[in-house]
Amino acid sequence: MKVALVWELGQDLGHLSAFQPLAEELLARGHEVSLIARDVTRVASMFGGVPVRILQAPVSGFVQKNRSWTASHAEILLASHYGEPGVLACLVEAWRHLFALLEPNVIVCDHAPAAMLAAASLRIPVAIYSIGFCAPVPDRPPVDLCPWMNSGEERIQASEHRFLTALNEVAGTQGVAPLKHVSDLYRVALTFIQGFAEFDPYHADRRQAYYTGPIKSEIPRLEPSWGDKGRNRIFAYLKPRFSQTLDLLSELAKLDADVLCYCPGLDTGHTLAKNLHILSEPVRMSSVLESADLVVCHGGPGTMLTGLLAGCPVIAVPTQLEQTHNAMTLHKLGLGTYIAPSQVNMTADYASQVLDSQTVKFRVKEFANRYRSFDQKRSVTFICDRIEELKLAR
Repeated sequence: MKVALVWELGQDLGHLSAFQPLAEELLARGHEVSLIARDVTRVASMFGGVPVRILQAPVSGFVQKNRSWTASHAEILLASHYGEPGVLACLVEAWRHLFALLEPNVIVCDHAPAAMLAAASLRIPVAIYSIGFCAPVPDRPPVDLCPWMNSGEERIQASEHRFLTALNEVAGTQGVAPLKHVSDLYRVALTFIQGFAEFDPYHADRRQAYYTGPIKSEIPRLEPSWGDKGRNRIFAYLKPRFSQTLDLLSELAKLDADVLCYCPGLDTGHTLAKNLHILSEPVRMSSVLESADLVVCHGGPGTMLTGLLAGCPVIAVPTQLEQTHNAMTLHKLGLGTYIAPSQVNMTADYASQVLDSQTVKFRVKEFANRYRSFDQKRSVTFICDRIEELKLAR
């Protein structure tokens, strides 16, 4: 069986990390695996020597449009110029050529709308494999992704109409039936949601989907050691492109704690404090978190959920909308808290409060116990079993 793993939109390494164990399992079963990635330059850091065929995903060369906030899923795609029929048509056609070259039996998509439209036109079965935020529920009207901003129904419907018009124009040229909602693009053979229902903004309407828990790369990684046993231990995963990363690290260094921070690309020449250790290579999360007392991250589901499963409260400092959803849910569930970029100078105070909160510790323990049966290998096996069934069903 030929399987194409597709990553089209989004920036961070979580997309590639989640595909690595899937690719490894499919290869072990004797299948031919191709990875079509938005950023092929980052594949090696997540895949190591896993022998997949690597191809560059078709992407728009236009600069992403910026708005003060993104109110709906349609607006996420409009920001990437997918609402322009000429751009979308070119991307879909490029995907069709790629799929014609590879002849996949099944396509597994992570945040890949143009690829899914191309697959629909070629009648190739698709499995969605992404976080819930990137996979609206089919046959549902648009959801306001920023209810706290009072976007208004008029704006949300206008964005839906604009993108749907472009989508149906391109779909019509490819022999795909018109869609009633933007969400109908996500009507596929299988849907796997990386994570748990609590952090899925569409979970109330989701019926036919499998929650897989967080799936991440298992290639050999750095196993750093902690310092003094008598102090709290904080693990941070931060992005150097966040303008206040150094300020945030300075705040963590104020604490009576041993701090390990993985921040790829940060100049490790910065020596902020003796209790702060900057790591330039990915770490083995299971080893680090089994002794950690707190996780600080931007709110990406991989690090956040892995920390919670290990019994660690989380502080999230979101930099984009999906992370903001995760951070607000985290706070609502009492599993930690979030800090707005404008409040980074209060990080030490927030961290002390979370570390001292018995209520937070109790709720995190409850969450970890609820999902104590989670096992990544079992999830990956289940996913691959279902993908093989798609091939047999054709």
